[in-house]
Amino acid sequence: MRFEQQMRQRAPSWSAFDICMTFEAYLERAFVAEDGDLGTLTKLLGHAPRRYEDFARETFVKWQELSTAA
Repeated sequence: MRFEQQMRQRAPSWSAFDICMTFEAYLERAFVAEDGDLGTLTKLLGHAPRRYEDFARETFVKWQELSTAA
């Protein structure tokens, strides 16, 4: 796997293998939240979680506002 080969250039081979196996597990099993996870995450964040795309869009708009205000 190319990713593992690249990791071996920066990390011990056992670590590169473990990281590769972890990512592979995420892709294969598509870890899904269990009952109660949403409530726990909302409590930790202080607000309901949102999609990454929404976060990125909101951040982009804020950066544009800041750059035009300067």
